Amino acid sequence: IVLAFIAGIILFGVYVVWSSGGSASAGVLVVRGAISLVLIGISRWRASSNELTLPDLLGIETPFAATIAGLTLMHFTGRLAAGASMGNQVDFAVFAIILFLLVGISLTGRKDLVHRIPAAIEWYIATLVIARCAGTVMAGTMPMPVLTDPLTPLAGGTTISFTVPWIIVEVALLVCVIGWDWIEGVRRKNNLPDFHGAAGRGGWVILITILSIGPVAFLAIILGLRRGIQWKQPAVVGINIFAIVLASRSVASMYSDLIPYIAHVMIILGLFSLACLAATVPMRRPAWSTTWSWDAHLLLPLGLLLITGVSPFLVVSILALSLVIWVTGILQLRRSLRIWGATDLILALVIAALAAQGEINSTSLLLMGIALGVELGIIAWLGQKHEGQMAVD
Repeated sequence: IVLAFIAGIILFGVYVVWSSGGSASAGVLVVRGAISLVLIGISRWRASSNELTLPDLLGIETPFAATIAGLTLMHFTGRLAAGASMGNQVDFAVFAIILFLLVGISLTGRKDLVHRIPAAIEWYIATLVIARCAGTVMAGTMPMPVLTDPLTPLAGGTTISFTVPWIIVEVALLVCVIGWDWIEGVRRKNNLPDFHGAAGRGGWVILITILSIGPVAFLAIILGLRRGIQWKQPAVVGINIFAIVLASRSVASMYSDLIPYIAHVMIILGLFSLACLAATVPMRRPAWSTTWSWDAHLLLPLGLLLITGVSPFLVVSILALSLVIWVTGILQLRRSLRIWGATDLILALVIAALAAQGEINSTSLLLMGIALGVELGIIAWLGQKHEGQMAVD
């Protein structure tokens, strides 16, 4: 019965928001959220008086889940309405505040908080991401994630209607990130099993990076790197390294002079990943090789491509990637890495042919030739030295 009442209230709210052209979206969200909380309180009271509990949906009570889904639909309808504009994001801030209250109230009176808190935070962040992406891609009335400049109101906006909402959302994200890391510490302290996994931790950082305007994203990355190392999850560290680029771009959106340096950040992180890949051999950490290989391949060539285009420097960088990953495959006896290194070599030769079609001087040709010769020499030497072991592999 309670779910039916909540559904009716939400549907009526959607109609009001649409008919008002989106201008009443924030107010309707507040009213419908308050009424839904009253109904949820009544259902909780009735269930507790009969010594019962409300059913759960992905770690949160069903009435709360239904209310969150309904408010998300209402917010999206407001973004689709004719009166919605890029410069007015007050309804998103109101939506974030109401959701925060909902997930907070859902935790009251519960004894299994060590399990409930992560689920509540996940519901909150996932819902904000859905609302943000839907408003951006489908409605076209919210600025692109990572490319948002909260300090410069868009057309029709003011500091109150544009800048303040993003600051409010950033504060809410800060609380969530700190709460997430705190509950992780509690679970480790009590020797509870890891229920997030590498994909969950990496995905969490990416979602925060999508929503954040920069500062909280860096905090999430730092904490994510710490937890990834603690749990010995290479994929988490690799995703966090990549997220640094996204967070840097978010900060650069506020200070346009920093945008040209994003490619330099990618090159630095790519070189760091390449060095870490080489270090996995003497440190005997083969489980980390694939992660560092992906990061190096995604960041180093792309960063150089953005700065120099198809150039001899790009060719040399791919030859360096080929050399390190091929040598790693030989010394760690991993056929997949050796195949990857050979593929990089072929790719480098193709790019060298493309670069040669333009203007290229003798110094650049010499540089590419030396890099190719060094790689082939080292690979041939190591291949002969470890021929017997590789035959077994």
